Amino acid sequence: MILFSCKDETKPKEEQVKKQSEPKLEINSFEKNLLDLKDVDLAFNESYTIKRFGAIKKNDSVFSFVLRLGDDVTKEEVKKYSIGLRSYSYELGDNKTNNLKKDFTPNLVKKKGANYIILNQKINHIRYFDSIEAYTYTRRDWNASGRISTIIIKDILLEEKNK
Repeated sequence: MILFSCKDETKPKEEQVKKQSEPKLEINSFEKNLLDLKDVDLAFNESYTIKRFGAIKKNDSVFSFVLRLGDDVTKEEVKKYSIGLRSYSYELGDNKTNNLKKDFTPNLVKKKGANYIILNQKINHIRYFDSIEAYTYTRRDWNASGRISTIIIKDILLEEKNK
C-alpha cells in the first residue's frame, strides 16, 4: 500500500495582499552609503526588531555593522541587552585573527530620522561572510541569562558590488 499526502504551502490571499501592499522602507541618505544594504525584517523579540542591515568600511581592517531598528524600538529596550556576533566565512579558514567573534554593549543612535545600532569590528582580509549570527543576552551578564534570542543575516559582501 502506498499513501501520498500533499500539503498546500501557499499563503492565504489576505496575507499575500497585505505583504504586497506594505511599503518598503525608504532608503535615506545615510543608508545610501552602506555596503550590501538589505532588508532583513528580523526580531530579537517583539519590542526589538531589525528592519535593515548594512556595513560601513572605516578603513582597511575596521568595519561597522549597521542594524536599522524598527521605529518603535526604544533606547531602554536596547540598553537591556548586550549583543554577540559570530561569523561564518570560507575566508576565515583556520586563522583565528580573522575570526569575527565579539560582544557589544550597543546604544541606539538616531540618523536621518531612523533608529540604528552601529557595531564596530576589526576584520582582516575578509570580503564575504556566508552569515553573521547576532544574539542577545542580559546586558554585560552572560552568566545570568545565556543566549536569549538569535537572528541570522546571510550573504554579506563587504565591498562595493561594482568593483
